[in-house]
Amino acid sequence: MMASNTTGNVLTLSRVIYSSEISKHLRQQYPKVYELLCWDLENTACALYATGAFELFQFTKTLRYAQSGTNNIKTWSDYKEGIHQYLKSLNDDVRLGPARQILADHIHNEHFAKFPNWPSIFSRSQESNVSIDISSSYPFSSYWYVGWSCIGYIKVSDVRSGFNSYYTDFEGKPELKILYCNETKMKEFETLANGDMEEAKGLIKTNKKQLTFRDLEDALSR
Repeated sequence: MMASNTTGNVLTLSRVIYSSEISKHLRQQYPKVYELLCWDLENTACALYATGAFELFQFTKTLRYAQSGTNNIKTWSDYKEGIHQYLKSLNDDVRLGPARQILADHIHNEHFAKFPNWPSIFSRSQESNVSIDISSSYPFSSYWYVGWSCIGYIKVSDVRSGFNSYYTDFEGKPELKILYCNETKMKEFETLANGDMEEAKGLIKTNKKQLTFRDLEDALSR
């Protein structure tokens, strides 16, 4: 009996795999595994998850960070680095360093594109809803290949209560999904499929473990 999963988890995994460089990586390094994923994405992914070749995590809690200062340029510059450090404080897994930087840059740059200047002391405040729709992937050392997807909105607000008073913050609850590919275990599954594709398909069909995105905050830092 083949494993059964929620449609949402399968669609999310499909987005992570096929909307970023990880798809090219799988085709080039693990052609037989990629063939199996094309044959049956859901149940092949379940089998890879069961062996530890795929590790899945998610973060769906509300994000909130603020920055204040007396210098307009420095406050905004500090805000960008502050966002990155805030995201790191939520989970400092070193494998997520590039993802955190991409997300921090996106939040910072999208708001700046809409509001390149602070509000005047007369208008007091301004805000924008930053749309997030990102899928990306990258290698991390020789042991991991990281794929991730983030969808949602962040509300960014700037407040100026005086000539030398600057305050900005963001709040939102975007959905972050992460796929870690364990290269060692991926090679083992590739060897199996390359040696006997039907045996590999048989293992996939009999696997009963379902896809589960573990909470990122509960994961151990590496």
